Amino acid sequence: MNNKKLTATGLENKDPRHDRIFDPWLYVDTIRRNWRWAMPLGFVIASLVSGFVYWRFVPEYLASHLLEANRDFVVFQSVMQGNSDLLQNERPLIENLLVLSPVLSDPKICEAPSLRDIHSREMNIRRNLSLSDVGSKTLMLVSYKDTEPVAAASVCNAIVRSYLQQRQRFDDRRISDLEGWLQPALKLWQDEVEQHRERIVSLSKRAKGFDPFQETTRLNTDVTYLTSLRDELSLLRSNEAVIEAELLMLKDALSKPGENEPIDLDPMTFEALVKENEEVATASRLLSEKNEEMRMMEKSDLVRTRQVWYETLKKDVAVLENQLSSAKLAARPMVLSKWRESAVVAKTAELTRTRTRRDVIESNFKAEEERLSKFAGETAELYFAQQKYLQARNILERLNERTASVRTERQKSSTIQTLAEAQTPTVPIESVPWKKILLYAAACFSMPFVLAFFLELQLKRISQSDSLAGGKEIPVLGEVVMLPSHSGSAKKQRAYDESIESLRANFILSDPGSTQTLVIASSMPGEGKSTLATHLAISLSKMSDGRVLLIDADFRSPDQHHLFGLQMSEGLAGVLRGSVTLDEAIDTSLGEQLHILTAGEIRKDLARIVSKERIESLMQHVKEKYRFIIIDTAPVLAASETLSFAAGADVTLLCTMRDVTREDNLRLCLRRLDLSGAKLIGTVFSGMPVHQYLYRYGDYRYSLSLDA
Repeated sequence: MNNKKLTATGLENKDPRHDRIFDPWLYVDTIRRNWRWAMPLGFVIASLVSGFVYWRFVPEYLASHLLEANRDFVVFQSVMQGNSDLLQNERPLIENLLVLSPVLSDPKICEAPSLRDIHSREMNIRRNLSLSDVGSKTLMLVSYKDTEPVAAASVCNAIVRSYLQQRQRFDDRRISDLEGWLQPALKLWQDEVEQHRERIVSLSKRAKGFDPFQETTRLNTDVTYLTSLRDELSLLRSNEAVIEAELLMLKDALSKPGENEPIDLDPMTFEALVKENEEVATASRLLSEKNEEMRMMEKSDLVRTRQVWYETLKKDVAVLENQLSSAKLAARPMVLSKWRESAVVAKTAELTRTRTRRDVIESNFKAEEERLSKFAGETAELYFAQQKYLQARNILERLNERTASVRTERQKSSTIQTLAEAQTPTVPIESVPWKKILLYAAACFSMPFVLAFFLELQLKRISQSDSLAGGKEIPVLGEVVMLPSHSGSAKKQRAYDESIESLRANFILSDPGSTQTLVIASSMPGEGKSTLATHLAISLSKMSDGRVLLIDADFRSPDQHHLFGLQMSEGLAGVLRGSVTLDEAIDTSLGEQLHILTAGEIRKDLARIVSKERIESLMQHVKEKYRFIIIDTAPVLAASETLSFAAGADVTLLCTMRDVTREDNLRLCLRRLDLSGAKLIGTVFSGMPVHQYLYRYGDYRYSLSLDA
């Protein structure tokens, strides 16, 4: 026999994986143990919630308006270029208050169910509005959903009309400003052309009789470089005029801070600059944090338990959304002003570079002009006058062409056009909210299992013998199959008998020769100790040479006389009390090999009669007459007298029951046995399913009957 003293912390040395809270086996055990009540309850809750969701469901209708980028042109293709990515470039404008405010201020449109509440009107129109492409970057689908089909189409078309009006106004103002700032340059170069024409006439009269254009042909070989300089100078002067016009337009816009529309700035870029504003970024960050906190509560299923805080977060989100909108409106003028200031700086730098280049070309042109003047005299002067005239006329033609292209393409329709207006939808988005119903039903169906899971975490019931085998000083002496019922199959009965025989063999082989008295104990009632004691005693009586005595020491709830169909006699209580002798109390009616000592009737003197000395004396007497003495005791945690029997016996066998024994009770039981001086030989894991036992040990039976 292993004489090592039992450690109270034996279970604490077990495999660390059994201490993990989220052991995968715990989920399986939770379902296996609790499905009989959790599944019907889950079905009931899921059905009620699904019915409530369906009852509260209001179908929504989706209306869509199809837009296309107008890439057509009248003559000049590059004046009003079509949008190459309609969805990305126009989304910021459509979702901007410039477009949505006129819609929200229309009383007729606000009769839509989603817009009736003045406090949530802006939030609802943004939430129900959706933009998407339809397979091409030049197409965009503007959609709006509402609980009334007519309202969905009306709001959708109203949003698109407001957007098209804003887009047309931006395009018209851009073209008008460009055309207006080209007029001063046109007047300047018209005067320049007229002056050069008059000078050519004057020089021709002074020549008196020769054709100045024919005389200059001999200079053609010398003026090639001069001609290239003239062409480049013409191009630079025309570019300079256009840049000056654009710079004046920017400065004029900068001087009018009240006009906040980003006319000359791409809407997407403008919205990105607005988001970089410090106040807008701060409000956006706070809003994101609140939304993230709400999502975490919803994901962790904390909304129900912390409903007040969740409602507070919703109110904070609404306030932050209003603050974000106000911050964006306040930031728009500042952002636009800063952008235009930077645009003025950039355009000024571009104009400076153009003028510098023009000055260099003019210097080279004048140097070459002076060289040829010295070489050719009055003929060269006439030629130079003609070249200046041609240069000024070329610049004027370029400006006239630009003005003509702007005026011509202005007649074209808007850069965005409607392909199909939103029609009143006839079919809702979904007639039955299957996704929401299934989601809520699944969540509600799992609620009882979640509750059961947390209960299992608290109870920590043992479901595998591995949980007992972790401690090196607490070996599992055997695994016993669940006791079959009277109508159980032969296979189950055979497996149960085999598990008892295996336990009996392990007990005898664990410490042969010296062990006679064995206490079978458990931590709490219902862990199968009495049944185990009965069948182990029967098995020992069949296989042992000596006699076996089964003592029922569970005075509070004796079972052995019921299990064997015997009458309750003075029993063990009478022997300890001294009212009857041991031989008179022992029942020998079951045969020579197995004798029974029932518990007897207990009075109020239990604590007095169950003393250490009397138990030791009893053990000494029965050892002289029996090879094995099996003692069925009361649960350790419920009855203190069990510790006296465990201390007086040779060894103690602790019985545990699958799905019944709790880890905390088992630890406390071990600690008490340790303090009492009991010698624990091991544990027994009872209640093991037949299929699990046969899977682990196999079904190895006799192929022939014993009679054969």
